[in-house]
Amino acid sequence: MKLLNRLKQQLPKKYKRILQKIYFFPKHYGFTFVPGDSLASLKKKMNLYYSIFPAKKKQFEKEIDFINKQSKDDNGYTYVFPYPFSLTYDQNAIEVFKDESNNLFYVMHFGKRLYYNKNYDTVDKVQYAYRCIQIEQDANSPHRYINDDFTVKDNDIVLDIGAAEGNFALEIIEKVSKVYLFEPDATWIEALEATFKPWKEKVVIVNKYVSNYNDDNCISLDVFLEDTRVDFMKMDVEGYERQILDGAKISLKNKGLKLAICTYHHNEDSFLLEKMLQKNHFSFASTDGYMLLIYAPLSPPYFRKGLLRAKSKSI
Repeated sequence: MKLLNRLKQQLPKKYKRILQKIYFFPKHYGFTFVPGDSLASLKKKMNLYYSIFPAKKKQFEKEIDFINKQSKDDNGYTYVFPYPFSLTYDQNAIEVFKDESNNLFYVMHFGKRLYYNKNYDTVDKVQYAYRCIQIEQDANSPHRYINDDFTVKDNDIVLDIGAAEGNFALEIIEKVSKVYLFEPDATWIEALEATFKPWKEKVVIVNKYVSNYNDDNCISLDVFLEDTRVDFMKMDVEGYERQILDGAKISLKNKGLKLAICTYHHNEDSFLLEKMLQKNHFSFASTDGYMLLIYAPLSPPYFRKGLLRAKSKSI
C-alpha cells in the first residue's frame, strides 16, 4: 500500500483510479470497488460475490437486503450506513446561521453553536456536512462514539483526537473538567476557537497529528501527556488509530481509561486494534452493525465494524 500511495502522488489524477484498479485486481478480480465507480456497480459486484459465496452472506444479510431495497444511489450515506436511520435525516430541515463578527456559518448542536470553517461558504455545504454528523452519531449508528452505558463522566479529562468541527467535544463540554482537541487541519482552528470560546478556560486546541513519533507536525500521547491523567479518548483519524496506540504505551495505563476507537478505515483495523487492546489489558466491545466505506477502495467482504468501545482493566 505504501508503494501505491507513493505512485499516486506522482501520477496525474486521471490515472489514479486506473492504478487503484490494477493494484486490487489480483486479489479480488471483478469484485473490487474503487471510489468514482457508480454505487450501482458496487451493488452489482456485492450481489455477484455473495451469490458465488452464499455462506459468507449470512453475516451481512440485513445490510445487503437494505442496500438492494432501500439504499439510494444519489445518497452515499445510505450505503455507508445501510440501515433505516440513514433515511430519516432531511438536509433541508437543518437551520444554518451566520456570525457576522467572524463571517462563519454555524448550526445549533445540543443547544450550542457549532461553527464551520471558511471552506463551508454556502448554506448547502453546511447542511450537507451537519447531516453527515447527524447520521453517523445517530443512536443506532455503528459510528456512535458514546451511549448511555459508555459515556464521559462528570469532571473527566478528555482527548478528542481527530476533532474536525468538534461536534463530539461540544456534546460533552459542560460535563468535563478539561478537553484537548487534536486537529492537524489548520483550516479548522478558527472555527474551533469560535465554537469553544464560552469554555476556553478548559479547552486546549492542538494543531498537530497524533502519532507514535514526535516532530514539528506530530506528537505522541506519551510525550504530550507525560504524567497527566486522562479519562476518555476518542480517536477518529482516517486509519491511523494503531499508530496512536503505539505511541501511548504509558498513557494507556491510566486506571479506568475509556477509549472510543474507529475501526472502519481499513479491513484489518478491527482485528489488529483488538489485539493491541488485549495486550494493554482493556476490555472492549464493537458497536452493533457495519459500515461500508465507499470513499476508499473496497473488496470482499466489503463491510467493516465501525467502532470499538474499550475500558482499561488496569488496577
